[in-house]
Amino acid sequence: MLERIALSILASPKDAELLVGDVFVDFLYKYVDSIQKPNSIRAYLKTMTVRRARRQMARLRKHEEFNPDSKQVPALVPRDGDLERKIFRRWLEKCLSKLSDKARKVLKLHFGHDLSYAQIGKSFGSSKQAVGKTVLKSLAVLRKCLEKHRLDARDNA
Repeated sequence: MLERIALSILASPKDAELLVGDVFVDFLYKYVDSIQKPNSIRAYLKTMTVRRARRQMARLRKHEEFNPDSKQVPALVPRDGDLERKIFRRWLEKCLSKLSDKARKVLKLHFGHDLSYAQIGKSFGSSKQAVGKTVLKSLAVLRKCLEKHRLDARDNA
C-alpha cells in the first residue's frame, strides 16, 4: 500500500521502493518508541510516505535546473561540447571561490549530500531559516557571477 502511494507521486518503481524502505527504517529506529496508540502507526506511515515523496519530487524539480543533461538546460549551462563544459566548470570554480567557506559547505551539504536545511542547521548550530537564506544568497551570487562571465566571454568573442 505504501509503495503504491509513493509510486503515484514519484512515478519510478525503484525510487518508490527505496523511499518506503527508508520510511520503515526511520520508523523502526527513530520513531517507534514515540507512538502512543498502535492504531496510529498506519496513518503515521502513510503521512511520512506522502511527505517524503513530495519532498523528493520537489528536490528533483529543483535539481533539474542545475542538471546539464536535462532537456531544459538553463542559458548559463553550455548545451554541448567538452570545451564549453570545461570553461563553465572553470567559471563555476571561480564563482564558488567568491563564497565564504560556510556558504560553500552549506551548498555542498544541501545539493551534494541532499541534507535538509534543518539537518544542516543542526551541524552548524543555526536555524533552518538561516541555512535557507545562506543557500538563496549563495545561489544568487553564483548566478550573477556566472552571468558576468558569460557576458564577458560573449563580448570578447
